[in-house]
Amino acid sequence: MTGFMNATGTEWTHENGGKWIKIVESTKEMGTVSVTPTGQSLSVKASSSSSSSSTTLLLHPESTLTLLCSVAADNLPALALEVTWLADGRDLITMERSGVVISNTSSNGAQGKRGQASLERTGGGEYRLVVSRVSAEDGGAYACRIRAFIEKGGRSVGGGGRWHMASEKTSSPVTVNVSQIKPNFTLTLEAVLNPQVTAEPTELACHVTNITHLPPEGRLGVTWEHTTLPGIGDDPQTSHPIGSLDGYGNLLPGPTYSDRLKSGALSLTRVHPNTFKLRFLRTQEIDMGQYVCAVSSWTVTSQGDLVKTTEHQSSAQTVQWVTKRPALNVVAKHVREASVGGATFEMSCTVATENLGEVGYSVLIQSQEGFESTVRTIMTLSPDNIMQHGGATDPNRRDSLVLAKTGPAEFRFRLAGVQLSDRGFYWCDITAWTKQQLGQAWTKVASAESNKVKIDFQENVGSGSQWEEEGASEEEKEEEWTEEDKGLLHIFAGRRAAAFRTI
Repeated sequence: MTGFMNATGTEWTHENGGKWIKIVESTKEMGTVSVTPTGQSLSVKASSSSSSSSTTLLLHPESTLTLLCSVAADNLPALALEVTWLADGRDLITMERSGVVISNTSSNGAQGKRGQASLERTGGGEYRLVVSRVSAEDGGAYACRIRAFIEKGGRSVGGGGRWHMASEKTSSPVTVNVSQIKPNFTLTLEAVLNPQVTAEPTELACHVTNITHLPPEGRLGVTWEHTTLPGIGDDPQTSHPIGSLDGYGNLLPGPTYSDRLKSGALSLTRVHPNTFKLRFLRTQEIDMGQYVCAVSSWTVTSQGDLVKTTEHQSSAQTVQWVTKRPALNVVAKHVREASVGGATFEMSCTVATENLGEVGYSVLIQSQEGFESTVRTIMTLSPDNIMQHGGATDPNRRDSLVLAKTGPAEFRFRLAGVQLSDRGFYWCDITAWTKQQLGQAWTKVASAESNKVKIDFQENVGSGSQWEEEGASEEEKEEEWTEEDKGLLHIFAGRRAAAFRTI
C-alpha cells in the first residue's frame, strides 16, 4: 500500500472567556509512504546444509540429516516466529515463538522408530533441523512451516501482550531418500542323517553364515519346501511347503505335513547360533525328493511390528534311497515232538527280516487237521506282547498252552498233554509292525507264514495215554516238566494276566 504523508502545524491563542482562537496554520508534504503487509514480505526456504540449491538428498542408514530453514521479512525483528518442520505433511518438531522446542510423537502416541530430531536457531531467521542415525523410516518430503505473530496493543489477562498471527507460510519440500541396504547372508544345506532304507530317520541342517546388515533387533525365519521325485505321489513336480518359523518363532505348518508336525513325527527347530533343522523320525517313501530351505530376515517397523525384508533360498538337497520292499522269512521247527498221547509238543518260530528297521511283531499260532481242513487260531501275541487265546481253544485246556517271546526275533509255542484232537499241522503267522513315535498306533509293514510242523501219533491200544500204559506216578509226570518248561509257564502266567487286564 502506497500513499503520501503531510504534516500540518497550527498555532492557537486563548481569549478571555476560555475560548481558543486559531492564529496561524501551515501544511507541508513530508514524502511518499509505502506499507507492505507481513504476509507479502514473509518468505521461507528449506534447503540442505550441504547444497542450498538441491531439492533431493540421498543418505545412507545411520548417517545424519541436516536441513536449514531460512526466513525473511521486511519487519523480521518485530515478528515472533513459530517454526515447524514437517515430514510427509506430519509435524516432526516445533520451536514455539517463546523458544521452547517440542518433539512430536507418532499418531498412536508411541515414539516412532525415526532418528532423533533436534531443532535450533542459528541466527536471525535461520533454523537448523538435525536428525541423527537415520533409517528408511526417515525418508520422505521435508518442509519448513513458519507462523509469524505480531504483538497488538493492550495487555492480556496474564499480564503479557496480545499476539496476532499475521501470516503463515510453508516452504517447498526437500525430498530425502535413505538407501535401504538389505541384510545379506549365505545358506548351506546339508544332510546330517540320510536314510538308506524306509523308516530310518532323516535330518537336514540349514546353516546361515556371513550375515551382514541385519539390524540389532532384526530376526531370521525359515521356510522348508519339498518336491517329490517323479513317479512318487499324486503331483510329483509340485513343491509342497512343509512348514515355517516366522520372525516371532511361530511354527506355521504346511497343510500336507500338519498332522505329522503336530504329532512330533516331523520337527522344525532352530539351533544356536543360526542353524535351522528339519527332522523326520521315520522317513517314508513319499518323503524322497528334493528339499530347500528359504531363510528370511525380519525388521521391526515404527509401529513395533515385524516385516519380512529379504529372503534367500538354498540349493536343493536330494533325499533318496534304493527302494527295497520289506520282507519276512519265518522258519518253524520242532523243539519237542509229541509221539504219544499226553506228551508235550513244542515248536519255535524264528523271524529273519529284509529291509526293515526297528519293528514289533505280532504272532498267530494256527493249526489245521489236514491241508483241506479249516484253519484254527490257537493263540495270539500282539506287538505289545499281550497274549490271548483263540476261539478254537478249549477253555479247560488253556493252562496247557504257552506262547512266549524268547528272543528279539524268536517265539515258542508249547502244548502240554496232547490229545488225539490235537493232531494236525501247526505254524506261525507273523506280522511286522512299526510306529512313527511312542503313543501312536502300530502300522503294518509286512507279514509271512512259517512252514508247517506236524503233531502225529497213533492211539495206544487199551490206554488213552503214555502215562496210563506205563502206570507212571504223579511224581514221574512232574519230572517231564523241565526248568525251561517252568520258566515258560511263568512267562505265560504273566502274559495271561496282562491279557486279562487289557480285556
